[in-house]
Amino acid sequence: MVSILYFTITLAIFAVPLFPVMLGTFVDSASEYVLVGSRYVVLADAIFAAVTLLIMCLAFVNIIPFMIQSLFDEREICFLFSLPVKKHTILLYKVFDAFFSTFIVFSIYFPVFCAYGVARGGFSILLSVAAGLTASALAILIAMPVSALLSRRISRSSARKAGGLMILINVGVFVLIFILASTSEQAVGEISKTLLRAAASRYSPSTWVMRAARGELLDWLLLAVLSLWLWRIGSRVAEKMSLGGYAYSSSLSKTSTGDSSAYRRMTRFRKELYSVTRAENSLFFLMYPIVFGVIMMFLTREFMPAAIVMVLISSFYAAQLTVVSMAHEASCWPIQLAFPDSLKLALFRKIVVVGFLFTGVYTSGLLFGIVIIDLPIRYLLTIITAFCTFFISAALGLRFYVTSGAFSSGVQRRRLSLRATLVLEILTFLISIGNIIVPVLLIDAIAGGTWLFFQADKATSLIIGFGLPIMVSLVGVVFAIRSTGSIARRMIDGRM
Repeated sequence: MVSILYFTITLAIFAVPLFPVMLGTFVDSASEYVLVGSRYVVLADAIFAAVTLLIMCLAFVNIIPFMIQSLFDEREICFLFSLPVKKHTILLYKVFDAFFSTFIVFSIYFPVFCAYGVARGGFSILLSVAAGLTASALAILIAMPVSALLSRRISRSSARKAGGLMILINVGVFVLIFILASTSEQAVGEISKTLLRAAASRYSPSTWVMRAARGELLDWLLLAVLSLWLWRIGSRVAEKMSLGGYAYSSSLSKTSTGDSSAYRRMTRFRKELYSVTRAENSLFFLMYPIVFGVIMMFLTREFMPAAIVMVLISSFYAAQLTVVSMAHEASCWPIQLAFPDSLKLALFRKIVVVGFLFTGVYTSGLLFGIVIIDLPIRYLLTIITAFCTFFISAALGLRFYVTSGAFSSGVQRRRLSLRATLVLEILTFLISIGNIIVPVLLIDAIAGGTWLFFQADKATSLIIGFGLPIMVSLVGVVFAIRSTGSIARRMIDGRM
């Protein structure tokens, strides 16, 4: 009740001065348009999307400190989970507690979406209120798994200090929104341009919220599916990480074989993830392609040069990171062979982890291009072939290291010979060109209004553009799986 009372008082404090200002801004800018990327957007919609994006980011960083000191407090949460209450009910209660405890952010946002609905009139008032609540819920749901991860790194005292600092930031953001909304329309348009491009992008959650407030059924469906998915992921991660030790120690005898097997598999994948990410120069291998690619996209405003750089470098670095990770673990192979685990699965997990890491790097660069330079969403199809490329490259790095003199000469050798490195680089380049560069060229041709590809007709272009990546992916993945199994058998038999 105390939290609700404070929430009501704070809501009145922020809503009374901000609502009339935002209402006048939305009414005056309803007939104006602003260029966002390659399309024109109503200025009122763009301002609402920009404020929504700003508030969602603000809510996200506000909720994390509170969840660390409340939801992931072992002394409180262990007691709550010992009660005869469903775990999802307790998590839902904690979510509402987080919502009311970070009330300042919602109090700032409340007059914004209410003014937007009133400016549009009619049924839009209810739609705007529902969209505003949905935006707040998305910020909370995204913050749940992030808070679970950060709770192992940040203490409760540090989280409490961060929460106090966020109060000052909230007030500063409120003053900023008030100044932007109360100045002239031209000033609002000029100052907001840095936010408009990202906020009003077709693939930004703030745009989905804005379109939902306008009554777009597809965006409501998208927000509902995204919210349910985030709740499922967030609740599972929060439950595992906040109660993992307590639940496991108190109910070890009740743990089923299936749950135990799943836990062991997750532990082994985590071990491979640590082994890969903590290997020598692993951060350089992962960050260099994305940083270089993003800079090229930002300067050239095109995806093809950045794609060539990211793909060629990442495919070779995927193989190199596998080599370094294998060398890092070379002294542990006798222990590894003594573990009750399949060596084939251990090697397979390593190349899968490397493949997923570099796929994440490629996807990050692709999403940057979609949001910033308005790339066609068709480029997302290349993520599948990108994973196949990095998976195959990692398998090649594994095979080259194990079958070369670097592995047999002892743990001091952590690099391939110059000849092996050159051959590996050529192979990874060829695979990346056939798997990613070729479909990107075809997508560029389609986006340019023509299906022509390498001066071929439409049918030949489709066969080359889609058939070649499919063939390279299938053949390469089959080779990677068979090669990994063969290497594991030879290592077990002592023929390496």
